[in-house]
Amino acid sequence: MIESQHLTFPDRIGNRRGVLRGALTGTLAGLAILAPTRSGKRAALAQEATPVAVGGAQGDAANPYFGDEIDVLNFALTLEHLDSTLYREGLEQFAAQDFVDVGYDASVRDYLEQIVANEETQVAFLTETISSLGGEPIGPAEYQFPYATLGEWLVLSQQVEDVGLDAYTGAARYLIGNDDLLTAALTIHAVEARQLSYWRLLNGVVPFPDAVEAPLTPPEVVALASPFVVGGIPEPTAGA
Repeated sequence: MIESQHLTFPDRIGNRRGVLRGALTGTLAGLAILAPTRSGKRAALAQEATPVAVGGAQGDAANPYFGDEIDVLNFALTLEHLDSTLYREGLEQFAAQDFVDVGYDASVRDYLEQIVANEETQVAFLTETISSLGGEPIGPAEYQFPYATLGEWLVLSQQVEDVGLDAYTGAARYLIGNDDLLTAALTIHAVEARQLSYWRLLNGVVPFPDAVEAPLTPPEVVALASPFVVGGIPEPTAGA
C-alpha cells in the first residue's frame, strides 16, 4: 500500500497538480493519438472477443496477425523494450531532487526504480522464453520520446503503460491454446496493471477508472506505439 507521505498529499497536491496541469496540457496535445477519448474507446472496444488459437485453420481465418506463439511473444517484447527504455531514460534524466521540486517525496523515485527493474525482468523473461521455443527474440529499437520535463515524462509513461496493459489484454486470446504461455502473459499483465495504477496516482488521476478493462487489437497497439519508434513498428501479419 502506498502511504500518503510518499506522495505528500493532500497537503501539497494542489501545488503538484498545478505543475502537472501545465505538463498535461502541452504533452497531451502532442500525445492526442494516445488518448482519443479513452473512456469512449474502452466502451467501443468492450465487445465480444472469441478466443482464437494461433495457427491452424481457425487461426488462419480468425487471426490475421500472428503466425505462431513466438510472434505473439515478440509483439509483447517489442512493447516491453519500449516501456523499459522510456522509464530507464527518464530516471537517468531526473534525480530525486527533481521530484521534490514539483511536490513529490524523494522516495517516489525509488518506487519508479522498482518499475524499471520490473520491466527489465520482463524483457529478460520474454527474451529467454522466445529463445527456449526456438525463436529469435526481437531487440530494442531506436526511440523518440516527446518529453522535456518531469511532468511530461510522467504523463507519457502513464499513457504508454496504459497501451501496454490493453495490448496484453487483447493479445491473451492468441495464446489460448497454450496454458503455460497464457499464464505467463497474465502474470506480466497483473504487474503492468499495478504499475499503471501508480503512474495514474502520480499524475493525479483515478488509479482504477474502469470496472472492465477493454482490449486493444494489434493494429491499434501499433498505431498508438509507433510514433515513439523511429521508423515505426511493423504491423503484425500472420505468415509475414
